[in-house]
Amino acid sequence: MAAPLYPQTSLSTDVTISTANTNLDGVTGAGYGSVATGSAGMDEIDVVYIQAGGATTAGMIRLWVYDGTTAIMVAEIPVPPNTPINTFPQVPVWRTVVQFNPPLRLPSTSHVLRASTHIGETFYVLAQGRKYT
Repeated sequence: MAAPLYPQTSLSTDVTISTANTNLDGVTGAGYGSVATGSAGMDEIDVVYIQAGGATTAGMIRLWVYDGTTAIMVAEIPVPPNTPINTFPQVPVWRTVVQFNPPLRLPSTSHVLRASTHIGETFYVLAQGRKYT
């Protein structure tokens, strides 16, 4: 019988993406940001927060699990056009939350949660979850 896994530490990692990539395979092209890399035990990601760095045009943010050879798209998030305004009435920058239930698993150090943007605009991507031993 295998020994149970216990969470060792919380996981909180982030990346900034800004290079346009319209590819739908998660492998070709440039601009993939590594949001989180799996550990020797396993990582679980519960939630990913995405926030624009300024004004946005219509496009997509894509999240991928990459194993070093191939990638699987785990989320495709539409980004609406938005222009932040700091005067009344205020308009905040675009942001969204992607909840994984059950958690998204990165089973080894060869698995990476990657993010890409369809349009060449700046986005901040933060993942939270836990690392196992």
